[in-house]
Amino acid sequence: MKKPTLLALLVMLVILLTWGCNDSKNEDETTAATTAALRFDDNLARENEEIVFSFLLDDQQNKRSTLCIDKSGEYLVFRFGASPSNVIEVTGMRQDTHKAFSYDYYFRGGGKENLGLDLNYLYFADASYQYDLFDEFDAVDESRSIGITIHSLADESSKTYYAADSTIIGSLGAIRDDRFSELITWEE
Repeated sequence: MKKPTLLALLVMLVILLTWGCNDSKNEDETTAATTAALRFDDNLARENEEIVFSFLLDDQQNKRSTLCIDKSGEYLVFRFGASPSNVIEVTGMRQDTHKAFSYDYYFRGGGKENLGLDLNYLYFADASYQYDLFDEFDAVDESRSIGITIHSLADESSKTYYAADSTIIGSLGAIRDDRFSELITWEE
């Protein structure tokens, strides 16, 4: 009677050990997939995100400013930094992103003859800084000014960084697209 009981216990032990190994393999696969999804590409975007507006700063070595939207439209995120390990991130989820991001623009078409302008601004903050992204086009001289102004909330100082022209991806004016309507507050 002891042999069948001992044999049954051994079989159960083998089953439990095998099942535990499979679970840890699945956990490892899940962890690896999650880690891959959290990695940034060179533009500070993730696999599940679309770049709306991005650029390298003109006078800063490898610092990038990037605004992305989740491909499913659930959130808008801004990232700023020199490398994926040193990034400032401001995120707004669909249910509260309008509290995080505020957009303002002025558009006057008609080209040079009408002194055409396309001025776009996105405002947001974290605990320490206020960020003002800007994308301005003047049809008269066909100039475009793109960058970010960062205001310290502690000492009220500010610094403006301009985009390196050859690194610009997208346009801040893209925010006028309907898919952003629930993700931002529209300034008046």
